[in-house]
Amino acid sequence: MCDACYKSNFSGFRYRCQKCNSYQLCQDCFWRGKVSGGHTNDHETREYSSFKSPSKQIGHSLRKSFRCVPEKEKNCIPRFPEQPERTLDLSHIVTEMSMSKYVKIVRNRQSISQNRP
Repeated sequence: MCDACYKSNFSGFRYRCQKCNSYQLCQDCFWRGKVSGGHTNDHETREYSSFKSPSKQIGHSLRKSFRCVPEKEKNCIPRFPEQPERTLDLSHIVTEMSMSKYVKIVRNRQSISQNRP
């Protein structure tokens, strides 16, 4: 809920004061400079794109911390396929003609670089 206009459901950014305990403003009130109570526009604020209630913040923190626990190593032996993979057919992309031109260019560059003093 916005502490200046008392809207509970609003869209846009939320601005939370870093000095005042649980003081937040909606985007409209923040940009218009509206304040209430002991809050002033000189206080540092943080911008949030969504609001999380304290209970949701705790739940999110717990879920996040459980993801940080390393899993037990299972079987670390790499598995290889029974059959080798098929080679890719790139003939429709790289033709023999373009490949031979590429080889000529590379050889030409190599010979030029070798002839330099």
